[in-house]
Amino acid sequence: MEGARGVGTTSFSNYLRFSAQETKHYFTPRNEIRVEEGRSLETLLAVVIANIVREIELFQPEKVIKDK
Repeated sequence: MEGARGVGTTSFSNYLRFSAQETKHYFTPRNEIRVEEGRSLETLLAVVIANIVREIELFQPEKVIKDK
């Protein structure tokens, strides 16, 4: 989400995040994923996937199948 400073984008984003987490249908990573200049699409995708996996492992470990 993007907007001018002081218009409530962070508050609105936090509200959406916590509301979605309460339903357990959606989740968002605790850490923001930054899009940085010079970062390749592959690296960004790897960061997104790693964040998703980490959050599932932390908050829904029963959904993770361990490698044997």
